[in-house]
Amino acid sequence: MALDSLVERRHDLPEWRAFRSSAGRWWATREQPYGEAAEKAGAWRTVDGDDELALARAIAEQESIAYLACPPVPEQLAVLVERQLVVLGQMYPAWRIERLTDAYGVPAGWRGTRDIPLTPAESAAGLVPVVEAVDAPALLMWLSAQDEIAHQTRYATGEP
Repeated sequence: MALDSLVERRHDLPEWRAFRSSAGRWWATREQPYGEAAEKAGAWRTVDGDDELALARAIAEQESIAYLACPPVPEQLAVLVERQLVVLGQMYPAWRIERLTDAYGVPAGWRGTRDIPLTPAESAAGLVPVVEAVDAPALLMWLSAQDEIAHQTRYATGEP
């Protein structure tokens, strides 16, 4: 992921403005403040991260806090889910992220599926082809853990 890609794809997160400080740290601020309930729950309007991935995680965390503090009305829910899919997809481009539903169309969790098949050695190292979770923050936790294993096994770079 290029360092400026979050800024270039600002249309995917229109509520947030991302920028880099002169020291090279990533920052983002929300164009509009959260509501009172979200702020009381701990949602921050400005976040930072060591790199673009850390910043995207911080934004996703704040959006989740705000969502839990004041769940949207049904008309807003589809927009929120789509935004979560966009953010998770940007954070984890090697995964296909999808929202699961039951037979009646009721939300039933989240799934991330790897785009590239795993070798037996990668599987033995703890990488899995599919991760499922009950909500977006739980999926984020599992994908982050898988990224750490992938980094250690050099799955993402394809190096031996």
